[in-house]
Amino acid sequence: MFQVFIVAVVILISSTFAVFALSRPWVGHVLLGDGAYQTAVAVDSTGAIHVVIADTSLLYATNAGGGWTTTVLDGDHSVFRAVLARDTKDHLHVVEEAYPPDTGVPGEAAMASIRYWTNSAGGWSVTTIDAAGRGASIAIDGSDHIHAAYLGTNGSTTELRHATDAGGVWTSTPVFSWSDSLTSAVATAIAVAPSGAVSITVSYGLFGLIYYLTNSTGSWTRSELTSSADLGGTASFPVDTAPVAIDAAGTVHAAFSVYNRSTNTTSVIHAENSKGNWAWDSVGTTREGVTCSMVLDASGHVHLAYGDSSSGEPTSGVLTYATNAGGGWSRHVVDPNTRSSAGSSIALSRTGNPVIAYVYQEFAPFPHFSPDLATSTRVVTNAIEGWNFVDVLAALAPFLFGELLAVGVAFRIVTRHRLRDRPKTS
Repeated sequence: MFQVFIVAVVILISSTFAVFALSRPWVGHVLLGDGAYQTAVAVDSTGAIHVVIADTSLLYATNAGGGWTTTVLDGDHSVFRAVLARDTKDHLHVVEEAYPPDTGVPGEAAMASIRYWTNSAGGWSVTTIDAAGRGASIAIDGSDHIHAAYLGTNGSTTELRHATDAGGVWTSTPVFSWSDSLTSAVATAIAVAPSGAVSITVSYGLFGLIYYLTNSTGSWTRSELTSSADLGGTASFPVDTAPVAIDAAGTVHAAFSVYNRSTNTTSVIHAENSKGNWAWDSVGTTREGVTCSMVLDASGHVHLAYGDSSSGEPTSGVLTYATNAGGGWSRHVVDPNTRSSAGSSIALSRTGNPVIAYVYQEFAPFPHFSPDLATSTRVVTNAIEGWNFVDVLAALAPFLFGELLAVGVAFRIVTRHRLRDRPKTS
């Protein structure tokens, strides 16, 4: 009888894990018991996850040693933005916007130092790329040279600058300039093609415009990826980073949002440029405040994570994962409680599963009673991996406990009946 009980327990546990795996829920790990301004995630060739967190200071979290550890990279500045890339040797490269210490919120100080961190020599080291800039992004070319794009100023002129260490030392050159306030340009995104050509997007928050720039012809050219006509006039929301990536065939991919004033909805757009012309593809419709992150897999399929403020509260929204790996676009809710203004970041595991870092934010069920807001910084995936197995067990614990309790009770009842019905011997 005891053998039957053991077999039942094994079957129940196995079936629970099988159903859990097939349903592909999003499970991960809480990196910080507090929120952050921005996250960036990368997965190395061993499957280890690396996350940098802009949380007034610059934090680095990883499970490369087995368990999760979090260390402070830059505790001397207020850091509101940081971007991360991994090279072919699994070295990490980070570009941060380092504001003066004790800067209250992003934007209180117009300019930051653009600083570059790397662990390529073993320990972490830092270099200042530019003493004044903001809206930074990072990419790595096929030779493991680092490229950064950011916004700077030259007197009263705002400049888009491209910086690289391809020559052995960091050099920064202006790509495009305009005579507007720096705050009208929000952020950049950068990618490098297999040919070495660089592509940059610039989000222009004042009018909700996105510019696309490339040096694929040998000199820099600029075009509008979106225009005021696409947005139905002046946009009613600030446009954040429009991520850009280039696949093995040289096709440029970008992701961004377009607001329709007549329907009061925002469409998430994937744009593709293979022969000089952009083709748009609608991923889905949200309400407002969209922030996007994007990664391509080895086949050139697109994987997106985007958040919006559609839950009713102005700073809380739904985080969604979308991919066209199956042909058409499929969408899955990652978390209905996110701090959408913080954005998210996405990478792919060695098995091709999405890994997303984001800021969780949930309003209290009873307003005005402490705490009004629960926040944390998390990393999740929709598969059972070695790094999140303990978190999976924690998520399944209530179900496993209930099943084991039910089997135990049934075993006890059957055992008592068998003992009661057993013939008595004299």
